[in-house]
Amino acid sequence: MSFKLSPRRLSTVFSACLRPVDEPGRPAGRVRSGFLVWMLLGPAPAIFAEDPSGPLITASEDTTRITEPLREDGYVDYARALNDRLSRGVSTENNAAVAILRATGLPDLSDAQRADVCRVLGIELLREKGDYVRTIEQILFPGVDDLDDEQYEQVVDAESRRSVAIQRPWTREEFPVIARWIGVNEEHLARVAAAVKKKRFYVPVVTPRSGSLIEAPIFVGGYRELSRLLIARAMLRAGAGDTAGALRDTAVVARFADLAGERPFLVHYLIGRSLAVMATEGDLALIRSRSLDRAQLLVLNARRGAATSPRDLTRTVDEGERFVVLDSLRALACGDLDVSSIDGEGTGGVRGVLRRAFSAGVIDWNRVSRRMNSSLDRSVAALRLSTFAARRAELEEIRRELEDRSRKLRHPLRLAGSVLTREGRSDAFATVLDGLWSVTYEAVASRDEVLSLGETLAGLAARLEFHRLETGAFPPTLRKLGEAGSPRTAFDPFSGVELRYERRGEGYVLWSVGPDGENGVSKHSSESLDRAFVLEGGVDEDDIIVWMPSPGEVEKLERDLDSLSEDDDEGGL
Repeated sequence: MSFKLSPRRLSTVFSACLRPVDEPGRPAGRVRSGFLVWMLLGPAPAIFAEDPSGPLITASEDTTRITEPLREDGYVDYARALNDRLSRGVSTENNAAVAILRATGLPDLSDAQRADVCRVLGIELLREKGDYVRTIEQILFPGVDDLDDEQYEQVVDAESRRSVAIQRPWTREEFPVIARWIGVNEEHLARVAAAVKKKRFYVPVVTPRSGSLIEAPIFVGGYRELSRLLIARAMLRAGAGDTAGALRDTAVVARFADLAGERPFLVHYLIGRSLAVMATEGDLALIRSRSLDRAQLLVLNARRGAATSPRDLTRTVDEGERFVVLDSLRALACGDLDVSSIDGEGTGGVRGVLRRAFSAGVIDWNRVSRRMNSSLDRSVAALRLSTFAARRAELEEIRRELEDRSRKLRHPLRLAGSVLTREGRSDAFATVLDGLWSVTYEAVASRDEVLSLGETLAGLAARLEFHRLETGAFPPTLRKLGEAGSPRTAFDPFSGVELRYERRGEGYVLWSVGPDGENGVSKHSSESLDRAFVLEGGVDEDDIIVWMPSPGEVEKLERDLDSLSEDDDEGGL
């Protein structure tokens, strides 16, 4: 039996493998099934070879990074390793996740997985349907699974009112449906408020019976719903004059964000950061309302100054994401992966072929593992650099080198030469995998800097409001804030100089130029600033802005928001 290696054929198939991945919403989207087909272009007899007697990846620090625990087949059990590390010192009593999951349930898990999670946590079985947080849709149309067009429009209308209700103080008379949504979920909110006082947040990592960590369920859908509820209640309390209660609610969301970010993967880290943004926006809405007194501003300033995530981005990549990468190699090596997208309903045929092809010496999996670990080490070292400029420069250099290697692989003659040897195939395969992950780290690092800077701006806004209460006006420059507003505190990592600050009427604009380094805010009037807090997509695309309007502008801003919902009784609401 023979197989002719055509440079053009190799280039066509492998180039398809090097294209960007586009599988939104699929946890395994980063592993493109197309490049697996390329591996079958080796000698055809290899496809029909017998499986080896032992693991294709030797456990060692440079290949698997950890050497235990081991699965029954001799490979490292990364899911168990993560669970062992994350669960140390965790009990049912000190684990905030217990109360959170009782509020949200465990959607998207099978019955067996749900039972496993509850058993590990030492709690009652959380069934698929139970007394969990109720959405606006469930409040308006309980028990209705398929909404008709009119019902759908009513839900969309109510959700648009919710978007207003989390941006400014309001009253029950303004948004009765939103008030009812909060009231129905009060018991769950009380649970969350009590839970975030605990020190730990552990949810077991669950993987399919066959598969890898990259296919592990995320189940964080209820986190944002809980956070929206808390911010909406904060604004309701502020509208009723209970600013102390409003600050308690935004503090709960801020702490919840820190806890949610403790889970091991990048998606969890980013979800935690997104919840932190919601807390920041809530705090800024309270500051903008000018209803906080000096003591409350001091409390808010202290809370923001002390806010630190228990799990930083570097650790998340170095541990959680590294384990995802290495476990994906393990899954590819032994054929334990989801190939349904290229084999229809029944995956056994292709899965078996892939297993035999990978196991027959086509790939040196130890060599690939060492390459991937080396690349991860370099990305982690870049993330540890002390300044954003240095991190960005190193991560961009990593990306350029990867693009150069990928470009060379697209050349038919280079590609043909590389796949004729086991070492060449292994290096080319590692280049494909490396490209799927490394670019992600660059994008996440930039996004993380944006979110961190937004929290810094919120802290400065609290200090500026305190100054206004003390002196009767906002300061002409940030330096007038004194020790609390020192140049170090007001440093813009994207420009290398102090954050921009301009007085405008009785208010101000405080901003960073953002990742592109271009200052666009000064060219625009206050009328172009339609939101009080803009993380991205502002008047200069990526400026990060805090706008404190003058009293008259506040009224205009609220009228603009209210134009979304002029009459809360329309449409049956």
